[in-house]
Amino acid sequence: MLTQKIKMKTERINKVLFWTVILLAILNITTLTTIFYGKYHKTTEDESIVINSENSPLNGRMFRENLNFDNEQMNKFREQSRDFRYKANEIIGNMNRLKGSLFNELQRPHPDRKRTREISDSIGIAHANLKEASVDFYLKLKECCNQDQNELLKNMFSPLFEERGHQNMGGRGGNGHKNGNGNGNRNRN
Repeated sequence: MLTQKIKMKTERINKVLFWTVILLAILNITTLTTIFYGKYHKTTEDESIVINSENSPLNGRMFRENLNFDNEQMNKFREQSRDFRYKANEIIGNMNRLKGSLFNELQRPHPDRKRTREISDSIGIAHANLKEASVDFYLKLKECCNQDQNELLKNMFSPLFEERGHQNMGGRGGNGHKNGNGNGNRNRN
C-alpha cells in the first residue's frame, strides 16, 4: 500500500512537472515571438521617413521594392537615411519646443510681441534647415540611382517639394487651396 501511494504521488508529481514544462515552453515561444516581432516592427518604423502625411513613409523596403535597389544601394540608403533621420529629428524636436514656447507666450496675459516674432523667426529658420537637410538627403540618394531609378525617386519625393498653397484658416470664402475662390483671388486674372 505504501508503495502504491508513493507510485501515485510520483505520477501526480510527474504530471504537474510535465504540464509545467509545457506551460514554460509556450511562455518561452510567446516571449521570443514578441521580441522578434517587436524588433522587426521597431526597425521598420525607425527607418521610415514621412515625406507627406497623405503618402506612405519612405523606408528601406519601399526603396528595395519600388526602386529595385541592390545591396550596395541599400547600404548607401541606410547610411544616408540614418544621418538624415538624426538631423531631421533634431530639427523637428527643436521646432516643436519653439512652437510650445510660442504657444506659452501667447497664453500670457500680455504676450511680448518682440518675443513672439523672435520665436516665429526661429521656427522659420528651423524649417529652412529641415528643407536643406531634405535636399541633401535627396541629392545623396540621387547619386546612387541609375537613370530609371532617378525618375522613380523624383516621384517619391515630389510631395516634399510641391507647391500646395496656403491652408485657409476659416472665415468667408476660400477653400484652402492655391486657386480657391476666396477674397485673396478676387482681383487676379
